[in-house]
Amino acid sequence: MAVETTEKPGSREGAGAAPAKRRSPRRTARTAARLSGRIAKILAPGKWLTAPATRRAAAVAMVAALLAAAGWRVRTFAGSRPDFRLDVAGATLAVGEVPWAKDEARRAIGESVNLHFRAVLQEIAPHGITLLDGDTAARLGEAFTSRCAWVARVRRVDLAYPDRVAMFVDLRRPSIAVKTAGAGFVILDDEGCRVPLEAPDAARLAALTASLNREVFQVSGLAGDAPASGLAWPDPAVHAALALAEALRAERLMPAVALDSLRVEGAGAGSRRPDLWLVLKSNARVRWGKSPLEPLFQEPTVAAKAAELRRLLAGDPSGARFATIDLTTPRAVAAPAGLPPLGIQ
Repeated sequence: MAVETTEKPGSREGAGAAPAKRRSPRRTARTAARLSGRIAKILAPGKWLTAPATRRAAAVAMVAALLAAAGWRVRTFAGSRPDFRLDVAGATLAVGEVPWAKDEARRAIGESVNLHFRAVLQEIAPHGITLLDGDTAARLGEAFTSRCAWVARVRRVDLAYPDRVAMFVDLRRPSIAVKTAGAGFVILDDEGCRVPLEAPDAARLAALTASLNREVFQVSGLAGDAPASGLAWPDPAVHAALALAEALRAERLMPAVALDSLRVEGAGAGSRRPDLWLVLKSNARVRWGKSPLEPLFQEPTVAAKAAELRRLLAGDPSGARFATIDLTTPRAVAAPAGLPPLGIQ
């Protein structure tokens, strides 16, 4: 026989739970009245609302909000109108002086840089440039610097209605050609960044350097992998080789010295101070010593080393009479030809 049980909602006496307390309507009304009174006091006009400083702050906030809304509306309206946009078809690129390249090389480099410039313009501003967009010039400069390995820096970007988009840039200048593990060479600029020039072998490197008005020194002995175009080679030995190359140019040692290449000893082996050498056309070795960037304690100055090397190689730029010359002492020490070269492999 089925048995029906009746239980009031909320009652759990059979389960052992305490019965729920009911709040009286009168008490609920009193609580609501107290809360309403507190809110009314907070919102009621008082000294805080009528104080001059508060009124001024409210006025400034209102004006700022109106100006922001008006600026947004004007920018949206102008950005959609063709007479507020610059046509990038007439954009021009102004490249700094390139005296280090001969005419043919200068034209080839200019064409490459201009192609990158057009590609960046089409990517950043395919439908033109809005005059009211203050970030466009900065974005163009950053994109061009990061994507064109020839560009060292963007000096400025000029925008003017109706179609003036002009960018002024400085190009990287080749300085050294680093011998890689294969037969090729990687070309670095004065800051140690790789430039987009190809030299897969010594013959191609010779043709490349012949197209320039500047000595590009071959460098061997560097460790590590070469960077991608436009990126720096983060190795102190690279900067030591660059400093030596600049010192040789400043001292105008060529053609008084028939130099074949520079060599860095101790690079990548945990050495804090790489040893720099010159290799002459006769295969004679010249120990240069410390980088010109380092304090030259107990070593002659750059000018003194250059003068001593000129004295020893007077009448014999290739140094065929010598096997090794050491410039790290006040008076150079020279070993005659026929002896094995010391200190370099």
